[in-house]
Amino acid sequence: MAFFWRTLYLPEIRQHARYLAIELDLLEQTDLIVTEDPFAFDMHEWLEQRVGIQIIRDPALFPNPREKVVAEFFTTRLEKELSRELNEPVTVYFEFKPTPQLWIQYKSLGNAWIQEPLDFYAEYSSELIYAWVLGIPLLTAIIILILVRQLNRPLRRLQHAARDFTKTGKAPYLETNHGPIEIRQVNAAFNHMISTL
Repeated sequence: MAFFWRTLYLPEIRQHARYLAIELDLLEQTDLIVTEDPFAFDMHEWLEQRVGIQIIRDPALFPNPREKVVAEFFTTRLEKELSRELNEPVTVYFEFKPTPQLWIQYKSLGNAWIQEPLDFYAEYSSELIYAWVLGIPLLTAIIILILVRQLNRPLRRLQHAARDFTKTGKAPYLETNHGPIEIRQVNAAFNHMISTL
């Protein structure tokens, strides 16, 4: 899991943080230009439409951040990367419903939130993720149990043969034609020992 995180997901978060910081800077600059030049509003609107990021200033539209254990695992990392890119503390909140989006707030933004729609995150299947996270360890445990059982069965036969020999003086012939090499060698040594006694 750590390999997956460090090689696939962490670089993607860093890259997203860098692009997001650039987009936020562009959006803020055009926001300043709009206040100085009312004709620059077309550029600001174009940038919002193309990038998808919006500055939300209406408190009624602000998100209501609450704790989300799984989402916080990823948003805290994005917060760190964005803080590094913007050189100030950043709050990142992830909302999955009604549509996936990131909400970002930082001090120099004032009383506003940045809303970034995550258009492609809706394509993630939570059922598939849960099946992967729970299914792989379960499948691994089943495979381990099968392998352990296959190794224990020949050892159990050897144990019963040794017990029978101590009780009756006779022991069954143990198979030396199939199974792991080590088990075949132990069985051959046991058969040889019984035949020489």
